[in-house]
Formats: sequence, C-alpha cells, structure tokens
Amino acid sequence: MSEKISIAAIGTDESISIYNCVGFKTYFSSNLKEIDREIFNLYKSGCKIIYVTEYIYENIPETLEKYRNIGIMAHID
Repeated sequence: MSEKISIAAIGTDESISIYNCVGFKTYFSSNLKEIDREIFNLYKSGCKIIYVTEYIYENIPETLEKYRNIGIMAHID
C-alpha cells in the first residue's frame, strides 16, 4: 500500500530535512525540471500542501502558474 502524503516540503538541499520531524515528506533536488515533476506527482497523489524554498519559488514561475488557482503552493524562507 502506498503512503498517503498530505504535506510536503521541497528544497535544493538537506536544509529542509528538519520538516521530517513534524511529519512532512521532504524532497531534495537542484534540477528544476525534476522539481516540477515532483510537484505534479504530489498533486496527483492528493497532497494538500506543498512548501517550497524561496529559491525554488523564484525559479519555477510556470509551475506555480499551473497550480495557482488550486491553492496548494506556499514558499518558505
């Protein structure tokens, strides 16, 4: 049975691993295409909230626009 993910955090390095302590599923990548694909996979699997670091937020405007009306994206500093 696959794990149900309700909240996730995406960053370019392990600095977001602290979010594992509070129940977030975390993903690390510096490849923006991989991040776009991971956001899509999280969305399709029913993830309700996806936090992204400021760097990612600033560098994926097309991805953000796709999901803007759905209300699943937020950025963290």
